[in-house]
Amino acid sequence: MDRRRGLIQRVAVVCGLVGALMAVGPLTARADTGPVDAAVALELDRPQVAPGNTIDVVARVWMKTGSVKPLFFLVHLPKGLTFVPEEPETVGDGPPLCTAASADLREVKCHAAQPDYKFGEARVRVRAAAGAPEGTRLTITETADIGDAVDAHPQDNTASLTVLVKSGADWTPQWSKPTTSVQPGGQVTTRLSVTNHGREPDTMSVFLTSSPGHDQWLRRAGGNELANCLPGDDVGEWCDVQDTVAPGGTFTLTLRYAVAPEARGSTLRLSARVLSEHPGTEANLDDNTATLTLQVADKAEPSGTPAAHPTHAASRPGLAATGAAGTQSLLLAAAGAAATGGATLFLTNRRRRN
Repeated sequence: MDRRRGLIQRVAVVCGLVGALMAVGPLTARADTGPVDAAVALELDRPQVAPGNTIDVVARVWMKTGSVKPLFFLVHLPKGLTFVPEEPETVGDGPPLCTAASADLREVKCHAAQPDYKFGEARVRVRAAAGAPEGTRLTITETADIGDAVDAHPQDNTASLTVLVKSGADWTPQWSKPTTSVQPGGQVTTRLSVTNHGREPDTMSVFLTSSPGHDQWLRRAGGNELANCLPGDDVGEWCDVQDTVAPGGTFTLTLRYAVAPEARGSTLRLSARVLSEHPGTEANLDDNTATLTLQVADKAEPSGTPAAHPTHAASRPGLAATGAAGTQSLLLAAAGAAATGGATLFLTNRRRRN
């Protein structure tokens, strides 16, 4: 009898625990002991985007006091903006920081990756609708998701940011063919013109590569001081154009290359990619590259052929005199994509002005 009574008591305890767990429901964010105070913030270098283009919004959440496990933050996009999920190759080993929380891609849920659950940051890429009217203002909202925890100061649990739909500068590069034949062991001079077909003045950078093999058969032999051109780790060359180019204006670089003797009879290519200071405002990114094909002669001309003299000036027709004297533009980091002989190079360009 005692054994049966003890068994009945144990069964009752187990049933009570199961009932309690069922009452709690699925796991939700819970606060550690002590007061909880969360805050959020949205950041965007330039709150402007061209119709059909994308921009990256930085969303942050942090705990002023206490901690919540797990810590989430939600980003709400208005009609006219949609979330662009991360590509699988950019996520890495772990799960993406942000995922779509709605079928229309206007609700985004992000999680704090830090193990202490006191801070979270994510770069949320959003795309403006191709048919969004110019001049439209769209407001993005972020909210801290602390589950059932009670925030001591809920007024800073929400942040907002307004984005202007408006096209800015729009760049198109174009090469000029050399006026003389390309000789093995000689030099060749060409010009690259970059025109702003957009609606606003802006600055840009140019990334130059040659193929086959950068610097293998074509090496820069002059003119690199004209636009603050810097080598890019043996894969290309950055030219930081410091002039502001007005709508309809053109910046022209004069470039001189030395042709290796081993290049006789070969077909060489010079490629240029333009990266805007504010790529999110560019209406058409598909025409930012240009390639020049050079056919090297089978043999060099007689030595009596006069060689061209180095050029140390770049023509700047149509430039806007919009910058103050002495203003400099610094190249902080570079990433973008450039196709050179089948290889793809990812680069990003960001500059900050004094």
